[in-house]
Amino acid sequence: MDLFLALLRLVLRRPPAVEMLAVPPLWSEFTPMVVSPDPSMPTLDGYEMLGRVGHGEMGVVYQAFWQGQRVAVKIGEGERFERESEILAKLDLVLDSGPGYVAYDWIEGRTLEHMLTRRPLEADEFAPLAKVLLAQLRWAHERDICHRDIKTANIVVTLDGWARLVDFGLAMSEGDTRFTMNGYSMGTPAYMAPEVLLKGISDARSDQYALGVVFFEMLSGWPPFQAECAMELGMMHVRKPVTSLKAMRPEIPQEWVTQIERMLSKDPLDRFSDLAQISFRAA
Repeated sequence: MDLFLALLRLVLRRPPAVEMLAVPPLWSEFTPMVVSPDPSMPTLDGYEMLGRVGHGEMGVVYQAFWQGQRVAVKIGEGERFERESEILAKLDLVLDSGPGYVAYDWIEGRTLEHMLTRRPLEADEFAPLAKVLLAQLRWAHERDICHRDIKTANIVVTLDGWARLVDFGLAMSEGDTRFTMNGYSMGTPAYMAPEVLLKGISDARSDQYALGVVFFEMLSGWPPFQAECAMELGMMHVRKPVTSLKAMRPEIPQEWVTQIERMLSKDPLDRFSDLAQISFRAA
């Protein structure tokens, strides 16, 4: 099922400002998902519903044909579903929507989390993926949207060689505190910035920190901090210096290491003020 986790998530489509990048293939085998018809599927005007893909906290996802293309349709209800739909529409991710449903691109790929169980990435694999992820996150931040749950499980490398930042279920607009202290999770402990853990502050710079954790993991094969319990892990993010990436991978360019270490600064003011300042040129 891990191969198809991407199909259960909402997909960040290619931002107009980002050119197509050729990413070296990171796997050699892929079996397309078979979607079986579901008698209990809802009907929607203009849609040929093909089957149920999966479900989560905010709805059920189906595969369908719409206007000649295969799409993912999410059926849901409630304030959180509506908020997520509004945010994704603001990011130009919604193909179609109506009362209680939204439609998105259908993609197939593997999560970065799954891929890293095999090995860390080589430099020529890392650089183009990092460029795409930085561009996509910057696209969201320019629209005042914080993802709040960036992690390898929420990044998909697709069959057409693209990295996709997915699952905006915890995302919020800058300054929107309605869901911060109302029982909603603010991310995953292994990727949480110190200010999120200490003060509940989640913004563009905490997103940057989480992406820095992802970059560290892409190159080393492991997140910078590991612990048996969430509390211990959180204290490491707050107090412990980051493990030396250069010591783990001496062949990685020092410029890359310096940038990732800055993204992982304990003080958010020490991080980059703009993701456009970060660049991983191919070694």
